[in-house]
Amino acid sequence: MSAIPVIDFQKYGLHIEKAESVPREDLKELGDQMCQALKNIGFCYLKNHGVPDAQLKQVLEYSKQFFSQPLKEKEKCAKPDEGYDGWIGLEKENYKPVQSDLENQKI
Repeated sequence: MSAIPVIDFQKYGLHIEKAESVPREDLKELGDQMCQALKNIGFCYLKNHGVPDAQLKQVLEYSKQFFSQPLKEKEKCAKPDEGYDGWIGLEKENYKPVQSDLENQKI
């Protein structure tokens, strides 16, 4: 089993407020690291990202509140057919592998 990748934003200077001063090569390296982590594992830990703990706790609390609501309430926030923003309802997505997906499986 692979370890969950840890991506340290401090290395790239992104823990500071003026992230636009970070060299493009560093941003490319960071992007490559994140793509690899998400492609191979599905998620990663972010370290030294600069988001205050209080804000993270608040987002987690909002998430708990949202998902504890009845289905009818969550459906009011459903993602439109086109676009990426919004809640995705139950059984709205379905992965149907194609032959090339099956051939690339590592078993």
